[in-house]
Amino acid sequence: MPLKRPAMSPSIAKKTRKSLTLELKLDIIYRQERGEKTSSIAHHHGLTPPTVSTIFKSADSIKKAGDFTMDKNGEPSGNVVHTFCMWYSVYIPQVAG
Repeated sequence: MPLKRPAMSPSIAKKTRKSLTLELKLDIIYRQERGEKTSSIAHHHGLTPPTVSTIFKSADSIKKAGDFTMDKNGEPSGNVVHTFCMWYSVYIPQVAG
């Protein structure tokens, strides 16, 4: 009986995805808006130019996410606290009532 070959050659490594932090994405957007070239930004952060372009295309949603971050002390920023209080004041009466 012939041996079965593995589905993937052992010499070919599977690519892993990097999880980029919000701060890194905001830095990429800031550099792009200042006029720095995409390839320069990509080289600086060890990314590919298409990755930098994709991040810049999503700049609006990334900036919105940046509004809901922690401050320097690790505490939620004002927007997070305000949004949670708004949610809590609407959601809890519905559940309790």
